[in-house]
Amino acid sequence: MAGKQRLIWIGSVVPEGFYKKLCSMGYKNQQASRIAQLNIVNGLEAHYGVPFDFVSGPALPAYPKFPEMRVKPYTWENENGSKGAFASYLNLEYINRVFKGGAMEKAAKQLIASYDKDDLVTVYVNSPHTPFIRAGIEVKKQFPQAKLVLIIPDLPQYMETQINPVKKFLKNFDISYMMGLLKQFDYFIPYSKHMVTYLHLNPERCVTMEGCVSSDGDAYKKSEEKLPFTFMYSGTADIRFGLKMLVDAFGQIEDTNTALIITGKGDAAAYIEEAEKKDKRIHYYGFVDDYSKVKQMQADADVMMNMRLPSEEASMYCFPSKLFEYMKTGNPVLSFRIGGIPDEYFEHLIPIEKESVTAVKAAMLEAMKMPKESRLDFGKKAKDFIMMQKNTAIQTKLIYDLVEGEK
Repeated sequence: MAGKQRLIWIGSVVPEGFYKKLCSMGYKNQQASRIAQLNIVNGLEAHYGVPFDFVSGPALPAYPKFPEMRVKPYTWENENGSKGAFASYLNLEYINRVFKGGAMEKAAKQLIASYDKDDLVTVYVNSPHTPFIRAGIEVKKQFPQAKLVLIIPDLPQYMETQINPVKKFLKNFDISYMMGLLKQFDYFIPYSKHMVTYLHLNPERCVTMEGCVSSDGDAYKKSEEKLPFTFMYSGTADIRFGLKMLVDAFGQIEDTNTALIITGKGDAAAYIEEAEKKDKRIHYYGFVDDYSKVKQMQADADVMMNMRLPSEEASMYCFPSKLFEYMKTGNPVLSFRIGGIPDEYFEHLIPIEKESVTAVKAAMLEAMKMPKESRLDFGKKAKDFIMMQKNTAIQTKLIYDLVEGEK
């Protein structure tokens, strides 16, 4: 007789209070990644009817940017009876990933120590990050019949592009090592169909799923305060993500009753801050760890800006998770046409036709010229599209059917 169904999530999910503590210590992970993981977790828990246990290892800055040379361990237990383990490891530049991998293996082994040998174990690994993958494989060693599932929001080849030669060498070695480990996985959930070919995956073991949205769409309510016509960008504030282009385009709009709000940290911060000094319509808030504040700013905006650029090589292999967040506001979203966004979305987006300051400005002016009623109706239809067709129940059912459909 089979034992209990056990679910394990290996990624960066930690309890809200501990997450805020990490943020206060220098952890600046995007809220979008955290929310995206929780959405999938919640959806899968509903399909399985059991909660996840967690093995967690957020990508912390190396010491001394993060104050703990040895990251302290942390464990927790949720009200539903599930438990979690936060890996403890030596957090020194260049070698922290190796130590983190061993620590996550150890955390995974400790987590499953209380499982029975006949339990049905399914492991979901969020992101092709070697320490996460090692932890998943460790579970497989203890439970050979366990199902290993890799969720692929991004390709590591295109993350952390601004790195020094030593890090680049180590990263290339790490990717080569990781690619060999992928052979031990049973199923893959790529966020872009182009990943299947790029990673030489078996299409029969894959389902493309670009993320999902939770049912909290009603939380985005505009305040009654009268505000200028506001464009907003929230996410990684990197030049490679078009932030300089956005600031320059907005600066060419002459209407004084406009505003540009930017949240998030990145290498474009200095450029944005300098522009903010010269143009009082620009408001830069940096990293905001209080997600409720970001949501309210997004709700109060008039237009959201998705600035992932077509020329960025990674754009073929990623679906910008912020896009869901933007569309949930009910505000129109301006976006470039990138390969990682399926065509069906562009029926509900205002396209930026070329990768230039002039084209970004033209799209922004087009949005400003829309009658308010038409603009709100456009945004509402976009919101309805994702809330009805891309919600957690529908999107995670795709995953569940792939992984458990052979029963």
